[in-house]
Amino acid sequence: MKQKGFTLLEMLLVLFAISVLSMVTYYNVHSLYEKQKIEQFLRQFSNDILYMQQLAINRQKHYTLRWHKDRHMYYIGESSTNLSIIKREYDSDIQIDLNTFPNPMTYNPSGNINRGGTILLSYRSYKYDIVFQLGRGRFTYREMSKRVSDG
Repeated sequence: MKQKGFTLLEMLLVLFAISVLSMVTYYNVHSLYEKQKIEQFLRQFSNDILYMQQLAINRQKHYTLRWHKDRHMYYIGESSTNLSIIKREYDSDIQIDLNTFPNPMTYNPSGNINRGGTILLSYRSYKYDIVFQLGRGRFTYREMSKRVSDG
């Protein structure tokens, strides 16, 4: 009489292969998740700034961006009323260094900012700089290259 089934060694080998594949997949997905988290923050921040500029031009009013790093949030609102239009909280692991960026920063009715500057943003191993250009109210962000220090 033939018995159909798997030996203990075959079962252990299959379980080992599945666990190795699961670990490899977890680490790849986890790093992708971390990258997407910071990219999502940058996209949302970018959309908020463009919306703020559009409001300033369309309504012919001054709009202000104000950072509250201690509470991990920023506000966008009309300058004259101090009423918040947008209030965004962000992950406490995202570190913001306003560097040369004015806090608060204001868009005037022509769509220009009151002062240019740079924001340095870091999240785990990712580092970005956001540059606001004076004159036309434009801004760009880019990932900073990972440099190895000499000591």
